[in-house]
Amino acid sequence: MGTELAVEHEYLIAYTRQIDKFKAGRLELSEEQLAEYSETDKDGRQCRLLGLRKRGALSKREDRPNLHYPIYINPNDASVHVEERKGLVKIIPKLSNGTDGVWRWSKEKVKRESHLLIAKQVKRRETGKTEWDVCQIDYPDNEEGELTGRLFPSIWQGSEFNNETGRDQIKDIFGEAVFEYPKPVDLIKHAVILSGDKDCLVLDSFAGSGTTGQAVLELNWSDGGNRRFILVECEDYAEKITAERVKRVIKGVKSAKDEKIKNGLVGTFSYFELGEPIEMESILEGKKLPDYMELARYIFYTATGEEFNPSKVKQGKNFIGETKDYEVYLFYEPDIEKLKKLALTLDTAKKLGAFSGKKRLVFAPAKYLDLNDADLIEKHGLKGIEYCQLPFEIYKMRG
Repeated sequence: MGTELAVEHEYLIAYTRQIDKFKAGRLELSEEQLAEYSETDKDGRQCRLLGLRKRGALSKREDRPNLHYPIYINPNDASVHVEERKGLVKIIPKLSNGTDGVWRWSKEKVKRESHLLIAKQVKRRETGKTEWDVCQIDYPDNEEGELTGRLFPSIWQGSEFNNETGRDQIKDIFGEAVFEYPKPVDLIKHAVILSGDKDCLVLDSFAGSGTTGQAVLELNWSDGGNRRFILVECEDYAEKITAERVKRVIKGVKSAKDEKIKNGLVGTFSYFELGEPIEMESILEGKKLPDYMELARYIFYTATGEEFNPSKVKQGKNFIGETKDYEVYLFYEPDIEKLKKLALTLDTAKKLGAFSGKKRLVFAPAKYLDLNDADLIEKHGLKGIEYCQLPFEIYKMRG
């Protein structure tokens, strides 16, 4: 169905696994925004006062009944309290039309952070009367004097977020628009800043022209962060555009109009092509048992999550590699009859050698050794052995 409206916006979805523990990053304050902090607190610290009464949407009592409650203020020192006491003035949140409204903070938060609230006498435009109100003391910096910035708005607007800007940025690097509709760098920078972590790992599974790589490098250059990135691109331009863009912005592009791109950004970058997938299904595609090295590669990666190094394999000793925490062994033959005869036994376990302090993961078709027999293990020096059954898919091949 058509529309008579020009669509001039897109949506960006941001989410976190634990919203109660998430602390979003902040945007820098402009000079105009800093000018809003024209008040000073009792210690002479620069601040601004924000009304605690909720305004706009969901500001009626029936919208948020739990946020409608009395607050008590001390007219002598302007302090704020949630418990009623003699000499305190009771304040109920009211809307401009005189009906019941709500506060922006819960009663528990008011009690917990009352040091950030202050009572103030204000003149109501609606009635001309002077009455007490409650305000939040908001600071532009932390206690160390570092500017904390402002919250992200729900609408990001400006030319820095347009695809036309993204197109100009890639032309500045390559001399021509080598990619259609590239994302603008500031869009990705904002998303990364929103994460609130200057030491994060940024993954872009559809890297396109490599905007994410440039955005991370620019952020580290500007704020001293230690962010890293992984870019994944499966199209044929992965090396000549995606990777090339990152290399150029690190090295510098002498013809670029952007000074930081002209001089180059601090950072390093490596380009890799992915090998064959190591899922068991792909290993067994040929309807035959995999060879020793194929299975060793699969076993080692799935058991440790680390890269397999074929040069470390000692097949005669069933050793296929080690990590900081593990030694990995594989008892296997790509022959059904030979495979049936392999097992982790007392004799084969003793051949693993002396215990080095690392857990020893032993993959085999079967086990004829009681690893729970403490006396046996102690007597033969078999500490740290953990038996692991070979993947079930291999046994399905027997039929």
